[in-house]
Amino acid sequence: MKNILSIILLFCSISIFGQRSIKSEIINIAGLDVAMNEYKQQNSLITDSFRGTVTYAQGTSGNYALAGFSPSAGKAYFLKGIWISTTRTVQFQIIVNQNSALISQATHLFIVEKNKPYYLPLGIILRNGFSTSTSLRAWYDSDQTDAVCNLAYDGIVITDDVNTSAKNTILWIGDSILNGTGATATLNMYAFQTRYYMTSQGASVRNLIKAISGTTTTDHLKHCQNQVYNIKGVKQIIISLGTNDAGQSISKATYKANLKAMIDILLNNEDLPNILVLSNPPVENSTSNGFVTQYVTALSEIESEYNSSRVKTLNISAAFDRTSSSFYASSDTAGSRVHPNDVGNAAIYTVINTYLQTVSGLAIINALK
Repeated sequence: MKNILSIILLFCSISIFGQRSIKSEIINIAGLDVAMNEYKQQNSLITDSFRGTVTYAQGTSGNYALAGFSPSAGKAYFLKGIWISTTRTVQFQIIVNQNSALISQATHLFIVEKNKPYYLPLGIILRNGFSTSTSLRAWYDSDQTDAVCNLAYDGIVITDDVNTSAKNTILWIGDSILNGTGATATLNMYAFQTRYYMTSQGASVRNLIKAISGTTTTDHLKHCQNQVYNIKGVKQIIISLGTNDAGQSISKATYKANLKAMIDILLNNEDLPNILVLSNPPVENSTSNGFVTQYVTALSEIESEYNSSRVKTLNISAAFDRTSSSFYASSDTAGSRVHPNDVGNAAIYTVINTYLQTVSGLAIINALK
């Protein structure tokens, strides 16, 4: 396979009836390469690279996992390719599985000769509307008992909407909620609903989501101090943290101090971005909610203390009834639910949309045109 003319872009989602629907679209790989290179230069699309190796020496055929991935509503994987070498001539079939079901429309069947390394370019983007298991597998076919196979794969993790024509970038900083946990599709996430509204109002913008599950303001302050978020082209930063702070009983004073230290650093980023700090969404647990109430007060104090058009705050902690399970992901534990589902995301977006129609909100949109 010397040249690849196209790649398969797989959009996998879960419908409201719980059935997975799969669509595929053929995209010119040269165009994708251009987009990838552009994003690399801007240091914004790629959140992480990944690679791995697998070695096995079975003498009979078998199905062996090369890698396991968990695409979410806010995260996708671009599998670039696989290097394969063997000590015997063997036949391989490379397939992609999702929940043990074949989702690749084109499996790769080929023979690798003894001691002749072979590179198979895949160029597959794996996207998923929910955190459903996806794996890259190799079917190994050999009757040689001493065949040893070595495979190495590599790729990149993507957490951005691919909108290469946008002039501006919104950097979202958050935890598992912004990482897509709870939403069943990217477009249902409040971050992307916000982006699409801004676009409808004339803003030229794309989202860059830097969200890490389980993180607190303390964790993201360290990222700020290490200049992880000093990204070219970012004109607006939206921070949504506090869920894990509340879960860990982090004090209001620490929460506030962390956010202020983050803001001080972010205000001096390369493109001098404006900053909007959101409270965390509603939480079911009463003890955690007590901390959230204190955090909301801290946000009000932060906006007052900065007294700047570049630093604004918004309370989304009362976007919906925190005691109603209908707003949370069904996978959350009763009594400690925190991840808004599609309904919860819609409720949060309603609060944000209302804010964007105020004087402060319109200023944000106008700055991104």
